Amino acid sequence: QNSGSIFEGLPEQFDVARYHSLYGLNEKMPECLDVTALSEDGIVMAIKHKTLPYAAVQFHPESILTSPKHGMKILQNALKVLSYECE
Repeated sequence: QNSGSIFEGLPEQFDVARYHSLYGLNEKMPECLDVTALSEDGIVMAIKHKTLPYAAVQFHPESILTSPKHGMKILQNALKVLSYECE
């Protein structure tokens, strides 16, 4: 599930700490981005670039309000899957 993603090895749903009032709209995402997570109310919570090693979340994986087990896994996955070779 979610192989090669920052969400690899995580359940389909889990609670996170969302502190931001600004957010992207699913219907207004540029073609180069895929929405990879939504909140229960349909707010974009994560995106990834279709061809570049970029991903972003609209919540705090490191927060005490996000399960440490899930938050740390997101951070570990990000270091693993978002790397690329420097010239």
